Amino acid sequence: MAARAGGRSDTRLIVAMIASTVLVLVVVIGGTLLLERLRAPEADDRNLETRVQNTIVYSDADSGETFTYSLQGSWEQWTEAADAGAAEGWVGTYASGEDQVVYEVARFDTIDAAGSYAQSLVTQAEADGGTVRSSSDTNTDGTGTLWVVDTGDADTPVSYVWDDGRGLSLTMTGDEWSVYRMYAGHDL
Repeated sequence: MAARAGGRSDTRLIVAMIASTVLVLVVVIGGTLLLERLRAPEADDRNLETRVQNTIVYSDADSGETFTYSLQGSWEQWTEAADAGAAEGWVGTYASGEDQVVYEVARFDTIDAAGSYAQSLVTQAEADGGTVRSSSDTNTDGTGTLWVVDTGDADTPVSYVWDDGRGLSLTMTGDEWSVYRMYAGHDL
């Protein structure tokens, strides 16, 4: 009987040790995964030259019509963005027939800096007589914001100001449908 009782005791000890080891592993791995999720996301630091497209195509699902916007001329430095601390900033004009859209894009070293800059563009548009028509999150995780601004300018009546939630600030300005098509068709 004594040997049998000791055997049970050894088995229980082994089971307890295995259970303790598994519990420690679960806590360590779970804690590591939780810390990864809680760590602040970093801004995308890829150079814009490799990311900005010279042609943007939008296909209207309802009409089947395709709109192709091509860069007119070359990219110029966006000095206002650089002055605000952007790592790089570019301005270009896209056209599809008679429709033109001014496209400004800036990359910042931090996500917060890009968001603050986009917000400052909206604030400036309002100070210049524009009206924010709408704003909304652009990513499923609640990051990024798109503001649609009525500029009050007859030639360029709408501006989309976009903080992509990954370190970029973009502005597209032109007529309503051209700006919408550019936003919907671009992949940055």
